[in-house]
Amino acid sequence: MTYYVERSAFRPRALSATSAALRVCVGLLVIDAIIEMAFASSTTAWLDHTASHTAFRFVANGRKHPLSGHPRHFIVDQVHTSNAAAVAALIIVGFGSAVSLRLRDWAQHRKGQLAKGCRYFYYLWLSFNVPAVLLTGVALIYVFAVTNTRTTQKISTALAVNENSRPYSRGTWTPQSWFAAVLRLELVRGKEDIVKQLVVMQGWQYNLVPMFVLQLSETVLAFMDYNRWIREPRLPEAYSGF
Repeated sequence: MTYYVERSAFRPRALSATSAALRVCVGLLVIDAIIEMAFASSTTAWLDHTASHTAFRFVANGRKHPLSGHPRHFIVDQVHTSNAAAVAALIIVGFGSAVSLRLRDWAQHRKGQLAKGCRYFYYLWLSFNVPAVLLTGVALIYVFAVTNTRTTQKISTALAVNENSRPYSRGTWTPQSWFAAVLRLELVRGKEDIVKQLVVMQGWQYNLVPMFVLQLSETVLAFMDYNRWIREPRLPEAYSGF
């Protein structure tokens, strides 16, 4: 049997509305993921290199007392989870889309093992969008669940005085709840730096919301674009079997 394909089918075509929306969504997601990584990395660096080596001084009973920069039970996994979700979005969705969509379009009307490999790479990227968006969703739920259950915690002044620069032993703390409680003490200095870091912490926490919305939208658009793509004309023998 002989196949006839119109010459116009091989000419470069303008982007469809779905493809254009997909690329815009990917671009916005890349920007948002970079912001998330910057905020989360800034918090991690400050916790590891500044707060962990700092003894805050506060006034109680007319005297100055030291307070360890970290409590004994300190939860920081949510920072790393947020950062991991942002990295996955940047690499899988951002860089992956730039490569896979170009390879898909290149292999559209070609046959052979190389073209087949390009299409398989596109399918692999498309499937990886699902675990990537699930990771962001899990990070969003985990961060807000861990953080919001500890927003009302307070530092006992008497216990902090008795600790005498040892890590505060009562309760389990997140960075947001710990440093918010530290600010409620009568600090001698360092308040401005803590306020600035709390703003950064709230930045990567609440930025997970638009990042998840963008990534979910991108995933839906990616599958819509796939459905449009498989309906386009192509050489039948080049696409046989997959």
